[in-house]
Amino acid sequence: MNNSCRASIFVRILAALALLCVSTHALSEPLVDAFVARLGESMRAIRVQAKGNADLTRAGCRDLLSQLLALDVMARRSAGEAWDKMTNVQRDAFRAAFAERMASECVRSYSDYNGDAIEPVGVRAMQDGDKMATVRFGAEADNGKRITWRLRQIDAETWRVVDVIVEGSSAVLTARNEYAAILQSHNGNIEALLASMRK
Repeated sequence: MNNSCRASIFVRILAALALLCVSTHALSEPLVDAFVARLGESMRAIRVQAKGNADLTRAGCRDLLSQLLALDVMARRSAGEAWDKMTNVQRDAFRAAFAERMASECVRSYSDYNGDAIEPVGVRAMQDGDKMATVRFGAEADNGKRITWRLRQIDAETWRVVDVIVEGSSAVLTARNEYAAILQSHNGNIEALLASMRK
């Protein structure tokens, strides 16, 4: 997948994620609609404040993602079985590299964002308590792309993202498969995986 395509997908993911840092009572349609509006404001704010400066854009992305993603959960799941083989130092390095990868995708996304409208489609409860929430980018008549994300309740008032599904592909499972392939090609060497993630 080329950088332009990845950036386009990521900006849609980022846009979806901006709806998610909501209270337990914010899953009602009016408040979800309000977060859709806030989404556009958040994305524009990063662009305006950064004024094309890549370092400022990256800082804005890091801040936004830290508020929306359950990065610890996503990093652990993407590491798969390798997580149990890592030292605490390696786990910290893995989490940091995973977060930086997400921030890098966010930075690239700003060169490709086309301002698609975002419309909530629905929220479905899972047996384990997670929520599967879906939004549509663009008008339904235009067959707008749909993205589904998995929300987990972190505390009494906060939901965070633990996975994102784009065109049927799980972000966490995709990362886990990629990392597993790297480990396999390096005889399970964790340091080789970390070095690859830092590139």
